Amino acid sequence: MTGTSILAELTAGYLFAHDFNQLSKRENKGYVKFQGEKKTKQTVRKSNSPSKKVIDNFDMVHTGYLYTLNITIGSNKEPVVVQVDTGSSDFWIIGSNNSWCSWTSEGQGEYTEDTSRGSLHDCSLYGTFNSSKSDTWVNTGEPLDIVYIDGTGANCSLGTDNIEIDGVEIKDCYIAVSDEASENYGVLGIGPVNLEG
Repeated sequence: MTGTSILAELTAGYLFAHDFNQLSKRENKGYVKFQGEKKTKQTVRKSNSPSKKVIDNFDMVHTGYLYTLNITIGSNKEPVVVQVDTGSSDFWIIGSNNSWCSWTSEGQGEYTEDTSRGSLHDCSLYGTFNSSKSDTWVNTGEPLDIVYIDGTGANCSLGTDNIEIDGVEIKDCYIAVSDEASENYGVLGIGPVNLEG
């Protein structure tokens, strides 16, 4: 069983439970409860975005919300926030060297507009992972390119490291670290494995 599958099972139990008070009283110790957050998604797109053509082909309603989890990654426990996605099974995060992030001289992210390639993102909002600062990071050298139906996506490198969600540590979890992403947060895909990549 891969780290992504384990993580998906742990988070799926959390996300689909309706009455947390009742779950806490159960004798069954086969579940893990995680704290999640519901956040408003602020999307900025250029009118000539190539993804607009894809979106026009579907009768979709954008609710303006995304569900997130706070996690820590690596031996130095870097905090990052990921979107929980039931429509994918990939687990990827924003790397500290992501070329779509804009950084000020103080090291804080800054939103800017680069007309040659689209919008740059404030990656400090959700955190980034610097794999070179983690003693437990193992780079597998495998690339992973992810493209979603709305045209967003990420170019990543695969590796393994330890992650922690609400005090539960998962060792040697497969993680894709993005050096190019069209969003400023990563994704924890909890969908079926056949949705990978």
